[in-house]
Amino acid sequence: METMYFVLGMLSIVAVAFVAVVVWGLLKIRKQEDEIKLLKGLNEDTHRLVYEVKNEIRQKIDRDIENIHQILSNDRREFVEETRRMSSNFDRRVDDFWSGFRDIRNEMVELSKSDVDLSKSYTDSRIDKLIDTYFDMVSAKKQIIK
Repeated sequence: METMYFVLGMLSIVAVAFVAVVVWGLLKIRKQEDEIKLLKGLNEDTHRLVYEVKNEIRQKIDRDIENIHQILSNDRREFVEETRRMSSNFDRRVDDFWSGFRDIRNEMVELSKSDVDLSKSYTDSRIDKLIDTYFDMVSAKKQIIK
């Protein structure tokens, strides 16, 4: 009978150990399940946060690109306006230069015409005087010869 009590004692120790291992296993499983739930929640929160951050970054990039397009458009518009203004200014100055050049040329032509007319008049008067002097000398020679 002692063997039976011994066996029953051993079986009860094994049963208690088995129950302790099962309880310990269940507690570990429960703890693992809680950690899994926590990690799933953290994972979902992380995914949601990453999605929100990604959307914010996309929106910021879109805003930045829009701002860059606006700045480039404004710079291009200002460049075109400035180029037109400079071209107009240059054309006006070239026109002013050429009109001044034409005025000076016309004045020079008028002056040269008047100078030529004066030269012609002077030359004519000198030639007339030379001819008169020649005829006076010829008539004086004739008078001397007579």
